[in-house]
Amino acid sequence: MTKSLRPATGNAIIETGPALFVLLVLIFFPLLDIMGIAVGYQMASTYHDRMIREIAVRTPDATGYNAAVARVNGEIINGPFYNFLRMQPADLQVVLPPTYIPDPTKSPGHFQAVRVRTTVTIRPFIIIPFIGNVPGLSAPVPFTMTTERPQEEQGIN
Repeated sequence: MTKSLRPATGNAIIETGPALFVLLVLIFFPLLDIMGIAVGYQMASTYHDRMIREIAVRTPDATGYNAAVARVNGEIINGPFYNFLRMQPADLQVVLPPTYIPDPTKSPGHFQAVRVRTTVTIRPFIIIPFIGNVPGLSAPVPFTMTTERPQEEQGIN
């Protein structure tokens, strides 16, 4: 019987490098991206909700909805999540003009509701290059939301 010249302990340190690589690249960084997408979705939902509220209380014409878009975009761009999510002004899109749904029980010019469609593009925090073109991990994710809300201001006061 010959005794081995190498000690039997110390194997765990050799396995730490590959284990850290797997933990960081396949679990930790994608988890950060998924959390960033969740924060981005909440910001997109807030943006859409603010936009439809602002448009519903403005007069149903170009000056009303343009003023609403300018106000909400200004608030979002100066807000805390805009820079945190590394967004750009082109990432916030509103389909203009909004769709005004006429009220069939009243004379023309009265609107029952307004429908607004917004698209917010969220980029991942950390782009993992070898995964491919996966939205949320290595490519931006567009969130498109459409909502209908009662038109409060008719512009005929």
